[in-house]
Amino acid sequence: MAGSAAKSTRPWTVTVVIVLAAFIFLEQLFVGFQAIVDADELNAEFDWSTAESLTSTQVVVLAVAGIVFALLGLAATIAYSRGSRSGTIALAILATIAVAAGLVAMRGYADFRPALGTLRFVGGVVVLYLLFQQRDETSTQQ
Repeated sequence: MAGSAAKSTRPWTVTVVIVLAAFIFLEQLFVGFQAIVDADELNAEFDWSTAESLTSTQVVVLAVAGIVFALLGLAATIAYSRGSRSGTIALAILATIAVAAGLVAMRGYADFRPALGTLRFVGGVVVLYLLFQQRDETSTQQ
Protein backbone atom coordinates (compact mmCIF):
# COMPACT_ATOMS: atom_id res chain seq x y z
CA MET A 1 0.00 0.00 0.00
CA ALA A 2 3.01 2.28 0.02
CA GLY A 3 2.40 3.12 -3.65
CA SER A 4 -1.18 4.29 -3.16
CA ALA A 5 -1.91 8.01 -3.10
CA ALA A 6 -2.94 9.56 0.17
CA LYS A 7 -6.63 10.33 0.29
CA SER A 8 -7.25 14.02 0.91
CA THR A 9 -10.32 15.15 2.78
CA ARG A 10 -12.14 18.37 2.23
CA PRO A 11 -12.29 20.75 5.23
CA TRP A 12 -15.72 21.02 6.84
CA THR A 13 -15.79 24.75 6.14
CA VAL A 14 -15.81 24.07 2.39
CA THR A 15 -18.89 21.87 2.74
CA VAL A 16 -20.65 24.50 4.85
CA VAL A 17 -19.82 27.21 2.30
CA ILE A 18 -21.16 25.08 -0.56
CA VAL A 19 -24.42 24.22 1.20
CA LEU A 20 -25.03 27.73 2.51
CA ALA A 21 -24.16 29.44 -0.79
CA ALA A 22 -26.40 27.05 -2.73
CA PHE A 23 -29.23 27.75 -0.28
CA ILE A 24 -28.79 31.53 -0.61
CA PHE A 25 -28.80 31.47 -4.39
CA LEU A 26 -31.69 28.98 -4.58
CA GLU A 27 -33.69 31.31 -2.33
CA GLN A 28 -32.89 34.20 -4.68
CA LEU A 29 -33.98 32.07 -7.63
CA PHE A 30 -37.28 31.28 -5.88
CA VAL A 31 -37.86 34.95 -5.01
CA GLY A 32 -37.15 35.93 -8.61
CA PHE A 33 -39.65 33.45 -10.01
CA GLN A 34 -42.22 34.44 -7.40
CA ALA A 35 -41.78 38.11 -8.31
CA ILE A 36 -42.41 37.34 -11.98
CA VAL A 37 -45.59 35.45 -11.17
CA ASP A 38 -46.85 38.05 -8.68
CA ALA A 39 -45.62 41.21 -10.48
CA ASP A 40 -49.02 42.92 -10.48
CA GLU A 41 -49.68 42.26 -6.78
CA LEU A 42 -46.14 43.25 -5.81
CA ASN A 43 -46.56 46.54 -7.64
CA ALA A 44 -49.47 47.42 -5.36
CA GLU A 45 -48.15 45.80 -2.16
CA PHE A 46 -44.67 47.23 -1.74
CA ASP A 47 -43.69 50.76 -0.93
CA TRP A 48 -40.71 50.86 -3.27
CA SER A 49 -39.04 53.75 -1.46
CA THR A 50 -39.21 55.90 -4.58
CA ALA A 51 -41.34 58.88 -5.59
CA GLU A 52 -43.62 56.62 -7.58
CA SER A 53 -44.30 52.91 -7.56
CA LEU A 54 -42.60 50.57 -10.00
CA THR A 55 -44.61 49.24 -12.89
CA SER A 56 -45.13 45.52 -13.25
CA THR A 57 -42.73 45.54 -16.22
CA GLN A 58 -40.01 47.03 -14.03
CA VAL A 59 -40.73 44.41 -11.36
CA VAL A 60 -40.32 41.65 -13.96
CA VAL A 61 -37.04 43.14 -15.23
CA LEU A 62 -35.68 43.29 -11.68
CA ALA A 63 -36.86 39.72 -11.06
CA VAL A 64 -35.11 38.49 -14.21
CA ALA A 65 -31.93 40.27 -13.06
CA GLY A 66 -32.29 38.46 -9.72
CA ILE A 67 -32.69 35.13 -11.49
CA VAL A 68 -29.57 35.74 -13.59
CA PHE A 69 -27.70 36.69 -10.40
CA ALA A 70 -28.88 33.49 -8.73
CA LEU A 71 -27.82 31.34 -11.68
CA LEU A 72 -24.39 32.98 -11.70
CA GLY A 73 -24.15 32.34 -7.97
CA LEU A 74 -25.05 28.68 -8.39
CA ALA A 75 -22.47 28.33 -11.18
CA ALA A 76 -19.82 29.94 -8.95
CA THR A 77 -20.80 27.60 -6.12
CA ILE A 78 -20.38 24.57 -8.38
CA ALA A 79 -17.01 25.86 -9.60
CA TYR A 80 -15.92 26.46 -5.99
CA SER A 81 -17.00 22.95 -5.01
CA ARG A 82 -14.74 21.57 -7.75
CA GLY A 83 -11.77 23.51 -6.40
CA SER A 84 -11.60 26.31 -8.96
CA ARG A 85 -9.73 29.42 -7.82
CA SER A 86 -11.78 31.59 -10.18
CA GLY A 87 -14.91 29.99 -8.73
CA THR A 88 -13.74 31.03 -5.27
CA ILE A 89 -13.19 34.61 -6.42
CA ALA A 90 -16.56 34.71 -8.21
CA LEU A 91 -18.30 33.26 -5.16
CA ALA A 92 -16.70 35.89 -2.92
CA ILE A 93 -17.81 38.70 -5.24
CA LEU A 94 -21.36 37.34 -5.59
CA ALA A 95 -21.63 36.72 -1.84
CA THR A 96 -20.62 40.33 -1.25
CA ILE A 97 -23.34 41.47 -3.64
CA ALA A 98 -25.81 39.16 -1.86
CA VAL A 99 -24.90 40.77 1.48
CA ALA A 100 -25.50 44.24 0.04
CA ALA A 101 -28.77 43.17 -1.61
CA GLY A 102 -29.92 41.54 1.61
CA LEU A 103 -29.16 44.71 3.55
CA VAL A 104 -31.07 46.84 1.05
CA ALA A 105 -34.04 44.45 1.13
CA MET A 106 -34.08 44.36 4.94
CA ARG A 107 -33.92 48.12 5.17
CA GLY A 108 -36.34 48.97 2.38
CA TYR A 109 -39.09 46.41 2.84
CA ALA A 110 -39.11 45.68 6.58
CA ASP A 111 -42.66 47.01 6.95
CA PHE A 112 -44.13 44.61 4.39
CA ARG A 113 -41.92 41.53 4.34
CA PRO A 114 -39.69 41.56 7.44
CA ALA A 115 -37.76 38.41 6.54
CA LEU A 116 -36.97 39.52 2.99
CA GLY A 117 -33.22 39.76 2.64
CA THR A 118 -32.33 38.43 6.09
CA LEU A 119 -31.24 35.03 4.78
CA ARG A 120 -29.10 36.58 2.05
CA PHE A 121 -27.49 39.02 4.46
CA VAL A 122 -26.68 36.58 7.26
CA GLY A 123 -25.82 33.71 4.92
CA GLY A 124 -23.60 35.93 2.78
CA VAL A 125 -21.70 37.18 5.82
CA VAL A 126 -21.13 33.59 7.00
CA VAL A 127 -20.02 32.48 3.51
CA LEU A 128 -17.57 35.38 3.25
CA TYR A 129 -16.22 34.70 6.73
CA LEU A 130 -15.69 31.01 5.99
CA LEU A 131 -14.16 31.70 2.58
CA PHE A 132 -11.53 34.01 4.05
CA GLN A 133 -11.04 31.97 7.21
CA GLN A 134 -10.38 28.91 5.11
CA ARG A 135 -7.75 30.77 3.07
CA ASP A 136 -6.05 31.84 6.30
CA GLU A 137 -6.02 28.25 7.58
CA THR A 138 -4.48 26.87 4.40
CA SER A 139 -1.82 29.59 4.22
CA THR A 140 -0.69 28.91 7.81
CA GLN A 141 -0.52 25.15 7.25
CA GLN A 142 1.82 25.34 4.26
